[in-house]
Amino acid sequence: MIGATMAQPGQLEIITGPMGSGKTAEMIARLERYRFAEEYNVVAAIAVANQRDNEFASRLGLRYPCTAVDSLDEIDVDDVNVVAVEEAHMFENADKELAWLSRRRKLGLHVLVSCIDIDYRGQMQPVMKGLYEQAPTNITRQTAACLAEGCSSIEARNTGLFIDGVRQREGDAIVPDVEGIDFKALCVDHF
Repeated sequence: MIGATMAQPGQLEIITGPMGSGKTAEMIARLERYRFAEEYNVVAAIAVANQRDNEFASRLGLRYPCTAVDSLDEIDVDDVNVVAVEEAHMFENADKELAWLSRRRKLGLHVLVSCIDIDYRGQMQPVMKGLYEQAPTNITRQTAACLAEGCSSIEARNTGLFIDGVRQREGDAIVPDVEGIDFKALCVDHF
C-alpha cells in the first residue's frame, strides 16, 4: 500500500480478494508494523467457523495470534486502538458484525478487516457490501494466480468452490469446511 500512514483513529481499512491472493499475509504485515511501532494496542479476531488454534496463518507461513469468536461482541476492546478482523465473510450475522465494527470506528478505533468479496456463486458477500457502505478509508483488492488447469493468469479475482472435483455454483454463501471441498482462485475466463 503506497503512501499509507499508520493507524489513524476511526479509520476502516479493507483487504479483499479471492482465496490465495495474500489477504492474510497483507493483514499480518500491517499488524506487525503496529506491533513494532509500540504505541498501538491491537486485538485480532477470526470467526470460530475458521479457527486455527487461536491464530491466523497465511499460505506463506506467517502467523498472528487472534481470538476465535462466534461474534465480535466477544472481543475485549479495553485499552485497544486497532481492531483486526480476519475472514469477516465467515461470520453468520453480517448485519450484527457490521454494526459492531461501525460503533468501534465511531469510538475512534482503527478497524482493519480482511474478507473474500465475491463468493463462489459470483455474488458480493453480505459483509463486504456492508463494509463498502461504511465508506472505508482504504480498500486493497488483491489478485491471485488462477488455479484452473493450464492457466497462467495471475489476475484471478474470484473464488470457485469444488466438491469432489466438481465446480459448484449454487448453495449457501457460507460453506462449512468438510471433506471433499476445495476452493480455488479463478480468473475471469475460468470463473
